[in-house]
Amino acid sequence: MVILSGTGSWRARLALPLTQRAATAPQHFIDYFSYANALTGNPRQLRPVALPTDFLADVAQAITELPATLQQRLASKLLGIYFVAGLGSTGLTDVLLDESGNIIGCFVLLDAEVLMQRTANQWASWKINIPFRPGNANLALRIADGADNTRKTAIQHILLHEFAHVLSTGEAILPDWWRSSAELGNTADYAFLQLAWTISADKRIVPTLANTLPLLDKVDYAGDRPLAATDVQPVYQALAQSAFPTLYAATSVYDDFAESFAVYVHTELLGRPFETTLSDGTRTVLQFNATDWLQRQPARRAFLRQYLTAN
Repeated sequence: MVILSGTGSWRARLALPLTQRAATAPQHFIDYFSYANALTGNPRQLRPVALPTDFLADVAQAITELPATLQQRLASKLLGIYFVAGLGSTGLTDVLLDESGNIIGCFVLLDAEVLMQRTANQWASWKINIPFRPGNANLALRIADGADNTRKTAIQHILLHEFAHVLSTGEAILPDWWRSSAELGNTADYAFLQLAWTISADKRIVPTLANTLPLLDKVDYAGDRPLAATDVQPVYQALAQSAFPTLYAATSVYDDFAESFAVYVHTELLGRPFETTLSDGTRTVLQFNATDWLQRQPARRAFLRQYLTAN
């Protein structure tokens, strides 16, 4: 959460075409997030990054291909897509508030270095392997086929995840992520949360018992404390029976919504694959895809369909 004064220039960005809202991050964003990292003991320092013309063209094309209704809803909430180096993850979304606490909009911050040289399947497989040490377990994620396996497709899928955070800001389907736990309502107050999560008596948002995965409290997508390679199979076997489309979705209700939204749009609306495969080097141990997930979760599928068609 960022609180700003003098918000007129930020609000003016909401009048720009979406494809003109992507740029190198301004220095004050870089300074702010580097400072925020330092406060939490994170040593990463963000850096400005030069964006090649072909990279920006990929970003613009990734946005242009999205359903028109989705672009229309983003137009009133997305302040910008900003690129840095050294973020330490693919990206994040944050909300800008005015001095009275009113929402101005959201911005997306992406690490261009993570994206520059990876195709869609390379990026997707790289990400799902972050929480585990290398070993005999081969974990792969296919999100594109043939000529569609490009950097642009990777960028588009990443943006879908971040855009879900943007769209859900200030809506009752989830609690606002920047507010204190004391401000949480009840589980039934949040339409998406109640599909796989619950608000405990001590005001924590936790998965329901049926969706509590082994070792989940030790899953670290920063890559600082990787689990053993032998942990991949039990974790992913449990994941394949849960409400979650990805392991990342199981780490928080906010990323559950973002991952569910991204996978649904990616597969149902854009017609692309989303298939996770685990092998031990000689044989396939486990394989599941978005179709399997959606068939097991009719309430979630209905929610996403209704959410994406609502005005």
